[in-house]
Amino acid sequence: MKTDASKSWFKRHEKTVAFSISAVFLIIGLYFERDNIKQIGIPLSFNDLVQALGQFATVGAFWLGFSQLRKSNVKDAEQRRKEHQEFIYKAAETRLAKMLTELQTVESDSITIPKLLDCLERLIGQQNDFLQLHSELEHGIHKQQITAAWQEIFYGEFRTRLGSINVYSLIGSYVTPDTITAARIYAADQQQTNRYPDETRLFWEYFHIFEVVDERIPSALIRDFLRRQGTFTLLRIYFFINPTANGLQEYNVVSSDIKEILPAITALEFWLFNTDEPEES
Repeated sequence: MKTDASKSWFKRHEKTVAFSISAVFLIIGLYFERDNIKQIGIPLSFNDLVQALGQFATVGAFWLGFSQLRKSNVKDAEQRRKEHQEFIYKAAETRLAKMLTELQTVESDSITIPKLLDCLERLIGQQNDFLQLHSELEHGIHKQQITAAWQEIFYGEFRTRLGSINVYSLIGSYVTPDTITAARIYAADQQQTNRYPDETRLFWEYFHIFEVVDERIPSALIRDFLRRQGTFTLLRIYFFINPTANGLQEYNVVSSDIKEILPAITALEFWLFNTDEPEES
């Protein structure tokens, strides 16, 4: 053990030891050559050599101290970097946990439009925080783990909970069963006429249902919904655009994909904020 410790010490201070040994041999050589040195006009006494040796020792000690300080600073900086990365990773985990909890509160068969918008706004805030933290993580195991955790939530609870929202629960408290029946019939007729693709069939059904119930929903609620138009825009940005740019998703999610993934939410958006019928896709 002592031998290994000695080897380790010499390896860490290899340059300092080499410098010191070279200095000692240089002074010894000068001492034995003092007569020749005097002949060329340079007086050199034993005291001069001792003083020179002392100066070399002082320089060596200074260099040793400086080297150790520099190594200590590098080590401290690396430790602080690791601690900061660990802090960011834990904070990102916390945001994901909050996001998951929020998603698990979504009851697809009973959620109302105001509660849905409240939920989306909280999810957007948590996702915004998460994306900032994710961007600060260095490439490595922590970033890989937190990316995989986000993908598990997005392709799991996010798409399942929000994608299965029943449009009839969104409007059920505002219209009568007869109105819903009439809306279903109208939506079915539009499907028969336009032959919408299977991927976006639910979106078109929900959109046409919103067209029928439009006048039955209180105008005060409509005005409140319109004030929250940015919620839908931010949902697209934070969950479908920025994640692609940040490497959380492997491909760009286009408009038709969102209609397929979140049919009720996308239909609600088009109904509220678009006077023209959305393009068929």
